[in-house]
Amino acid sequence: DAPFTPIGSRQEPFTGQFDGNGHVIRGLVIEAEQETPEIKVSEQTVNGELHSYTYHDVSRTQFIVASQKTQPVWAGLFGYCGGEYAVETPYRGMISNLGIEDARMTISNASSLSAGFIAGRATYLAGCYVKDSTITVSGYTRGEADKAPVYIHAGGLIGDADLVDSCYTQNINVTIANFDELDTTPYNFLIGGLVGD
Repeated sequence: DAPFTPIGSRQEPFTGQFDGNGHVIRGLVIEAEQETPEIKVSEQTVNGELHSYTYHDVSRTQFIVASQKTQPVWAGLFGYCGGEYAVETPYRGMISNLGIEDARMTISNASSLSAGFIAGRATYLAGCYVKDSTITVSGYTRGEADKAPVYIHAGGLIGDADLVDSCYTQNINVTIANFDELDTTPYNFLIGGLVGD
């Protein structure tokens, strides 16, 4: 019942070949809360006075510079697997012949995320499946000064993949909620029952 810590991170990825040999993992629970992004707002000199601004106004040369300093979350049984591009290392970080059933994933305070029950991100999946499982992703409270883009890639099988071969999902529920509607903030939601991106 305790939340599971994913295998492999962006800093220390899983680079081997994992063969599940047809085994099934039941009742997997993954819970993560992303740290609140640190937002930097610039202070600009306008007409000889120092000001801090939280909006953009080109006509008055007043603007902000906001940056998001939170590390992305890679959530799944495996967090981050393999290299950047499958063309260069096609079997690095390969996961095969594995099933996951009756699993639950809850990610809160999300702003940059790749999530799937087999892996958050992997180079190559083959012969895997996920059944009867739920992913819930909720956003963080954003202020007007926060202009950083949001990237959410969520799929029942995998969040971000290069190659997926002979895999399937059944009865998957992916819910994305509680993201503020700010016109100035780009949102990038790539969501699917099988694969996010």
